[in-house]
Amino acid sequence: MAGSDNQAGAGAPGQLSNWRLAAYGGLTIPLAAAGLPIAIYVAPLYTDHIGLGFTAVGLALMATRVLAIVVDPLIGRLSDATRGRLGRRIPWILAGAPIMMFGVWRTFMPSADATAVDLFVSLSILYLGWAMMTVPYGAWGAELSPDYHERSRIAGARELFSVVGLLLAVTFPLLVRPAGLEKMTDRNAIETAAIAADVAALGWATLVLLPPLLLVLIRFVPVSAHKAEAPVGSQRFGRDLLRNRPFLLLLGSTFFAGLSSGMNQTTVVHYYRYRAGLGDAADVMVFAFFAVAVVGAFFWVWLGRRMVKHHVMAAASLLSLIASLAVLAIAPGDIVGFMLVQAVSGFAYAGPLILGASMAADVIDLDWLKSGLQRGAAFIAVWEIGKKLSEAAGVGIALPLMEAMGFSAHTASEPNAQFALITVNVLLPAVFALTAIPFILAYPIDEKRQRIVRAALERKLGRLAARDLRAAEEAALGAGKLR
Repeated sequence: MAGSDNQAGAGAPGQLSNWRLAAYGGLTIPLAAAGLPIAIYVAPLYTDHIGLGFTAVGLALMATRVLAIVVDPLIGRLSDATRGRLGRRIPWILAGAPIMMFGVWRTFMPSADATAVDLFVSLSILYLGWAMMTVPYGAWGAELSPDYHERSRIAGARELFSVVGLLLAVTFPLLVRPAGLEKMTDRNAIETAAIAADVAALGWATLVLLPPLLLVLIRFVPVSAHKAEAPVGSQRFGRDLLRNRPFLLLLGSTFFAGLSSGMNQTTVVHYYRYRAGLGDAADVMVFAFFAVAVVGAFFWVWLGRRMVKHHVMAAASLLSLIASLAVLAIAPGDIVGFMLVQAVSGFAYAGPLILGASMAADVIDLDWLKSGLQRGAAFIAVWEIGKKLSEAAGVGIALPLMEAMGFSAHTASEPNAQFALITVNVLLPAVFALTAIPFILAYPIDEKRQRIVRAALERKLGRLAARDLRAAEEAALGAGKLR
């Protein structure tokens, strides 16, 4: 059973110990090991290895993400309303794990005659289990601390272990690749076979790591003592969402950033293979990206504790945008140049993820204050929808657009195909990434306002002493400025 003392072994009151941060964040290792091939390798696995068309695969990938419109908010609201001795989050995570594992097996190890419908069904099963785990898991993290900066530390731990999982995802397959690949002579055949072998290896890594790390999470991470909320009508929930301006701004930035990353990640393998001319060095580039991202995760948490979170998030997003455009100045085959760009991109990578998750916890508090309901999973679900829909749109646009512009594995070296790669992998993602930044800068909750909201909430819940009445009244006044 999950622990109940947040402060055991911590360095300050209200601060989680490093061990509990690790126990919470560790679950993201297998999630990242599964997430990387979904984002990057599943598309070329089914187009290059299985032989399906770009448009068919792009539409199948987009359709599975669109299902999140129904699945994610339903799971979020049901999780908020779940009663029992295990709390509101653990039962859903436990139920989702085997479903996700089955979906990983089906998606990552397809038969040679798999169709686009098979991809859609397999990935839909995977995403169902994924949502059942990640929506309550994200809400659980938002409930671990009421502190403005401690929330960045919690989100930072989650993203740090996620990057560790991504490092595992780019290194482990290299250690277990079949020896037969070395005997092949056709370069394209070698790279295609390597993708299939790598995705299968990551599937097995996910299946092995998920159960023990899930048990560690449940055993050592404290659960919220807040009781289940009775579900409210969709109309009222939608109205409350529209009245939460900070959440809408966060959602807007998430949508455009997701649209950018969806297009870029879906086509990055094709860019490395057919534009950058990196060959085997592409694996080194991906490793360098995530290795530097580990350092970046610590830096963005550190900087976020010393400055306004959304200002730091905007700076990280801008740095990532500049690095993404810098690839256009690097000649094909220039390994050193691409390595430098990857290092900068990797350093910026974790900043928006960490600080965005920390800000999501703050807007949940604001909704709790204004509605009287603690429905963190419902908000996390809507936030996840924004990410998945934008990524779905990115996937659905990227592959069909490249095909329409004349790109295929057979025409990749032709000028129009090269222009298609540059447009879809670099230029359009940069436009969407730039669009996300004004939403971040307009976000109104800084440390002072978050403390005001939290004080008003504590007063509303009857947790403040009489001497704090004045602070609570100021809190209510300050909260009104956030509408």
